Amino acid sequence: SLRVPLYQFSHQEGHFASAALNTPIKNSERYIAFHFSGGTTEAVLCENQCFKIVGGTKDIALGQLIDRVGVRLGFEFPAGKYLDEIADGTEYDIKITPTKVQDGYFNLSGLETQLYKMIDNNLQNDVIVNLLFNEILLIINKTMEELKDLYKVDKFLFAGGVSSSKFIQNNINAYFAEEELSGDNAVGIAVLGGIEYGKEASNNFTIKWLYTKNY
Repeated sequence: SLRVPLYQFSHQEGHFASAALNTPIKNSERYIAFHFSGGTTEAVLCENQCFKIVGGTKDIALGQLIDRVGVRLGFEFPAGKYLDEIADGTEYDIKITPTKVQDGYFNLSGLETQLYKMIDNNLQNDVIVNLLFNEILLIINKTMEELKDLYKVDKFLFAGGVSSSKFIQNNINAYFAEEELSGDNAVGIAVLGGIEYGKEASNNFTIKWLYTKNY
């Protein structure tokens, strides 16, 4: 009724815009973005502002797995930040069934079950945490390799709270959001709305200057 323009964006678009904001990938027309959080684990092909889910979990989310294992170990919920401080990549001579990745998709409940059994057998916390994070790295790398071949894409963006993990960032070759923007999609929604408004106000010098300067 006030003739205020309405722009609609998905939850994921907001996360990706937040994550890409201060990275070179923001100018790319084609890339794959991962959203790793407590409720979502998806790989999304981003192509000319069109989005298609091309991979991710078929059961529990990556953030759920980390939090559940962390709580089982006695850490407070959410447990991700505590486990991330412990993870250092140490490898152990302990057999763990690798998680299968097929066409970019995988299940995480099997890994959860294996780790629960080890916790019940009183394996040390640091061993459990490193087994968990090392397997996460393997899953992510397998997924990236498969999607790279399937979609001929070599640029990857990571968004979501789990992507703020220093351990993951230090061991994965991709673009990551600034720490305060990893779990924030509101900034991305504001940016996307601003860009759409800027298109409509393209004759407005102030708006044009803002988008040239910041975006």
